[in-house]
Amino acid sequence: TSYLQAKGGGLTHLSLENYTNCDIHDIGTWCKNLVVLKFSQCKFSSNIFRSTFQNLEQFFLFNSPDSSFPEIFLKSILSADNISVLYLQNVDHLTDDVFVDALEENCMKHLASVSLENCHRIGLSGIIKLLNSENLLENLHIWSCVQISQFQQQLIRQLIKLNFLQVNFQWQGVPTQIDYQDPAHLEDLLIPLLGVNILPE
Repeated sequence: TSYLQAKGGGLTHLSLENYTNCDIHDIGTWCKNLVVLKFSQCKFSSNIFRSTFQNLEQFFLFNSPDSSFPEIFLKSILSADNISVLYLQNVDHLTDDVFVDALEENCMKHLASVSLENCHRIGLSGIIKLLNSENLLENLHIWSCVQISQFQQQLIRQLIKLNFLQVNFQWQGVPTQIDYQDPAHLEDLLIPLLGVNILPE
């Protein structure tokens, strides 16, 4: 902590592994020039303050299931002006509401790559909002997120196809997940289910 406080202003890349009591507010305050920020198996402290990452472009969170990444920290990352690469693992506070709110605030316009793994509270509406928002999205990877089942991932593929989006979409379901929907009904269900006009003008 003392090193970051003293030297953080000169850092553009920061990777912390097995670090306890991580406080993103402090990191954002001390390391204002960060371009890449990575956490691996860290424990996070609570803080009521939201930080600003003006230069952050890439964020990677390799999180354990028993470690909570506070919502206020997540919102700080999602609101970073230049964020282009986002990798989130085991983030319970990543909900449709949080994701949609960030997108509606005109955040993440530079977003090019999103990878979500074991984020079980993000669902179809958050992903649809991402695909319909102004950004630079090229890669979307969703792995073992319980609300994005086989049926939802096929809807996402249909949306990408219908809107002629140049997005590399990769999906892997939760191993025990069973989907009973008939894929033959996808085209009829897609537009009314989403409740939005996804067809190109």
